[in-house]
This record gives sequence, C-alpha cells and structure tokens, in this order.
Amino acid sequence: MSISPEIVNEVISLSGSPPDAEWYWLLVGGPHGYSFTWGHCRVESLGYVGREHLEKRLKEEVSSDPDFIEKLQKVVRLALTSTHHTLLVRAIQLAGVIGEEEELKVVSELRHHRNSWVSKHAKACTFHLKRKR
Repeated sequence: MSISPEIVNEVISLSGSPPDAEWYWLLVGGPHGYSFTWGHCRVESLGYVGREHLEKRLKEEVSSDPDFIEKLQKVVRLALTSTHHTLLVRAIQLAGVIGEEEELKVVSELRHHRNSWVSKHAKACTFHLKRKR
C-alpha cells in the first residue's frame, strides 16, 4: 500500500520520516485506520475487536524488536499534534493501546475536536486509557 503525498508531507512537517519502520507501521501497518473497532460491532465477524487485534499485532512486532513500542510511542506523540484527520485518528487508535498518561492528556482534549471522526475515536481512546490505569 502506498502513502499519499499529502500524508507524507504532513509527516515531514512533524519532523518525521515516512520510510522509518515506526512511521510506516503507523501509516499503513497494523489493523488500524478507517475500519478500526474499539469493541464488538455488527460490521465485523462475531467476536472480532480491532483493538484486541492491534494489541496482538503489536506483541508480534515486539517479539522481533523489543524497543518497538518505545519507538512507536515517540511517533504517536508527534502524530497526535497533526491536523491531518487520518494521521490523527491512526495515532489516537495506537495511543489507545500503547498510550500512557501523556497521551491520555492529549487525547482527552481531542474529544472536543470539530471533526466528528476524530472526536469519536478520542472519546473511545480516553475510555480505554482510563480503564488501563
């Protein structure tokens, strides 16, 4: 899957490098993005939860690179400052699994974002991060 020039430019504006493994994973890897689910839903097969699948995929990545989560957290923190909705939502989804107090503060503010897609994911992420604590 290729990355749109618009997103590439946004990543570069955030001082990121799209070819880096962590940025690439945020942008096109992992089971997150448009069809991501925080819990059970009717549009996915019975018992499928995207968040759980994301957790499983992250564990697989960590098995080959023990520092992967730490590297990905740095990328997520940068991406959470993005104005590009797709990039921002992907960062929120990952923050819901790997986020800590710092991400909770930022994502909590995004619950009031003017874009309903962003605010919807920020609300769900905030809920999951609070439960994790």
